[in-house]
Amino acid sequence: MGRVPPFLSLDDRIQYLEDKKYFPCGSISPENCRRLDTLNFHYFLGYARNYYKISRHTDLVSSPSIDDVFEIIDSDHKMSTYLYSGLRNAEVYLRASFVKNFCQYYNPVDYLDLDCYTNMGGNRTPEALVNDMMHHVLRYREPYVRTRITTAAQNILGSNKPPEAIGEWGGTERVRDVLHDLPLWSVVDSFSLGLLSKAIEMCQTPSGRGKDPFYKKIASDMEINHNLFLTNIRSLTTLRNSIAHCNRLWMKPTTDTPKKPKKFNRQLRDIDSKGMYISFANVALFQTSIGDALFLEGINEICDMNPLYAFGIKNPLIK
Repeated sequence: MGRVPPFLSLDDRIQYLEDKKYFPCGSISPENCRRLDTLNFHYFLGYARNYYKISRHTDLVSSPSIDDVFEIIDSDHKMSTYLYSGLRNAEVYLRASFVKNFCQYYNPVDYLDLDCYTNMGGNRTPEALVNDMMHHVLRYREPYVRTRITTAAQNILGSNKPPEAIGEWGGTERVRDVLHDLPLWSVVDSFSLGLLSKAIEMCQTPSGRGKDPFYKKIASDMEINHNLFLTNIRSLTTLRNSIAHCNRLWMKPTTDTPKKPKKFNRQLRDIDSKGMYISFANVALFQTSIGDALFLEGINEICDMNPLYAFGIKNPLIK
């Protein structure tokens, strides 16, 4: 491992920014310093370095200013807040659709049955999926579920504190017995979006009930092209995790990039295929309650407030 950089005092941070020519010497005001001191410097540099690139390679910045960077950070916060509301809507609807369609094919308490899921190899096996479900349910604090798990712990283990580890119960079969009378609709809210996405992807249509994949019914519920649906929900999960951890969205290429939704062809025609804007538009696809076009309009309104922010959301790569 190389030399670890030292922690920089506030004065050192300002000197660093000026030495790197991110901002003109003497241009950082006492008010700017107070704001800078509220941010992790590494987090701030993610914005400052990309702002510097834009100032060097485009004509969007006439006079570099740290105020521009703070405004970009504020725009990112506004966008994250707005998108989180849409991600919440999508997650709630995905849960409801998963429960409805699962219960049309299976008994509501069979969600821990390995035969309900297809083996996709690697770490995406039915065993791994069901174990993950068990972990989530055992940690769930919703009273209806918690009361039943606590009662089981009293009867089986002689304890009023149910363990959260499967091994402390005596293995997966014992946990399956403990949870056997909890229907899917009572526990699905404990699933993370990542777990829910895996369950939707891996759940299989029972033999004799048609050849269409299970997830096609959920895609149909949400009026989304089933051929792209799995990529769509993976993108939701990745974006949701980034927002939940307050990660920078601006000037950051997407991972798990969804295809450009055809219904937004006009709005996405000139957008970089790796731009975060594509992931934002993907969130709009899932807004069945308020309308996808209306949600996308809200995204555009935030972008339109700051051309620098809009540029970095739609064009994340500068060579």
